[in-house]
Amino acid sequence: MSDDRRLLEEMATAVLERSQPRALVDDVLPLDLALWRVLEETGLARLSFAESQGGGEGNLQQLIAVLKLAGKFSAEVPIAESQLLGGWLLTQAGMDVPRGPLTCAIDSRLECVADEGGWLLKGIARRVPWGSASSSFVAIANTPTESNVVLVPSSAGAWVSSANIAGEPRDEVSLDVILTSSQVATIGASVSDELSLRAMLGKAAMMAGAAERVFELVLEHVKNRSQFGRVIGSFQSVQHDVAKIASYCRAINVSTMSSTLTCDTLGFRSSESRVAVLATKVEANRLGTLIARSAHQLLGAIGFTDEHELRLSTTRLWSWCQECGTSATIQLDLGSEALRRGKAWELISPQSDSVWSTQ
Repeated sequence: MSDDRRLLEEMATAVLERSQPRALVDDVLPLDLALWRVLEETGLARLSFAESQGGGEGNLQQLIAVLKLAGKFSAEVPIAESQLLGGWLLTQAGMDVPRGPLTCAIDSRLECVADEGGWLLKGIARRVPWGSASSSFVAIANTPTESNVVLVPSSAGAWVSSANIAGEPRDEVSLDVILTSSQVATIGASVSDELSLRAMLGKAAMMAGAAERVFELVLEHVKNRSQFGRVIGSFQSVQHDVAKIASYCRAINVSTMSSTLTCDTLGFRSSESRVAVLATKVEANRLGTLIARSAHQLLGAIGFTDEHELRLSTTRLWSWCQECGTSATIQLDLGSEALRRGKAWELISPQSDSVWSTQ
């Protein structure tokens, strides 16, 4: 790891670990505006943007490292949506990235029609992360002939509040609004495919961070909890379960790092990157579920209480398994890739050596 990367992770850790989980309001977490202000002040909220956008010119590997820490510390801000997704869409379209919490609507059915020098935007976007709490959101809207990136103030829509089982907002918005020409830009047709892959990789990175925190909490528990006159970590069956959790965490982390390196080197639109990201997310889904289950078995009823930190990470693992690609849909995509190539070995062993030439 380079010195720059180490310093970045140390700063991100110092910022994110100070954020404190807050009580749910009507079963939904409020956006942590205090944390967002610190992220803006430290440059972490605009790490991956160009200098002309007030950003730090950070690369994909640096951004993924920060997203992993955001997952580890259960950050209640749309940091992945603002940079890896929405901010990236805006920069691809040549648009300015606004200040303030920014999110991205991936699951949207929006239509954009030219209207007296502006654009009429109509439709619905579902399960928008931190949607109504954000200052604005980005989405892809279609016209009869092309796709457009749209930047919409959150106040312009009619929101219906919802949340995943971790309490993170996943809101639905209905739109019937006029946008100016500065809020709409034409984008290439392949962008939506890359957006989906970016969402998968970002979610897998955050799952790697949440899994790491689960392991730390489990290790602390088995070292300090006693039963039958012995520390439970001394029982062989407990040691076996802890070792399994450790191996699962390492597998998610290594897979995420490998996919990030592939995407950073070859770009998201290469076939190698597509397979790597799909495989990473489906493994994160599978192993994240096993990690959460084993952790709660080891901690028992303690881990389910609101007072214990474990639930913050395990409920996120369960939620994120169903977001940005479920195991069933991803496995179908991987199967299609295998059929298209005709040889299974080419699927699991990319022919390009350029991915590893930077190591």
